Amino acid sequence: MRRGLKFGIAAAAVLAMAGSASANPQIYLSTSNEDPTISAPTVMLEPGESTTLYIWVIPGEAGNVGREGGLSLSIGADIPGLLTATGAEIYNPQVVPFPPQGRWTLPLGEGTLNDLSVEGSLVQSLTAISATSSVGIDSQAGEFDLDPMYDASTGAFLHAQIEIQATGIGSTDLWMAVGSGRIVVDGAPLSPIFGVDAEATGSLAGDRSAGAVANITVVPEPGSLVLLGLGGLTLLRRRRA
Repeated sequence: MRRGLKFGIAAAAVLAMAGSASANPQIYLSTSNEDPTISAPTVMLEPGESTTLYIWVIPGEAGNVGREGGLSLSIGADIPGLLTATGAEIYNPQVVPFPPQGRWTLPLGEGTLNDLSVEGSLVQSLTAISATSSVGIDSQAGEFDLDPMYDASTGAFLHAQIEIQATGIGSTDLWMAVGSGRIVVDGAPLSPIFGVDAEATGSLAGDRSAGAVANITVVPEPGSLVLLGLGGLTLLRRRRA
């Protein structure tokens, strides 16, 4: 299990996030499992190289996201064929003992990797029991401090991770969408804010983020570019001859 997430971030970012609590949960990606600063990460990869993206959830006024319902997410790429998901893992909060003091991992939940029925899909319907501690966001802060996935400075919970491998060359934005299990609190579907967008998306399965939640660019290895350049020069010389 990962260590507690009690690392400081810039004071301005803390104030901005703490002062803008939303009625909708905010769900976003990061390249860090320690720094919950909201961002749309940019990642550079070479063909065959892998990266891990972490999913963070700020419940806001929504309370315990997933209580009496579930939290189901899908993630994909605008341009198919550049990336392949090689794994995903949910950090589910413990129900017992009370108050919860740990997390247990769950590969995929009811989700699937690289679903061919959805264009660009990397993870389809990654489904968790809950994103927040089982005692709910309205409980005492001291109880949350026992949760190793809770960051007290921002109110964010580290929810899951996805491993992605570069399989092509090019650049693509990533999107998030509500999964088939939807995002529910107390039996009521929620409309989440995905990424850094200020507007909430819909609450129906398949409703996507309005903007990019991340960008991944895959570039050839420097050695490959040199060989490509030499090959071009050789071809040009032969044509001149």
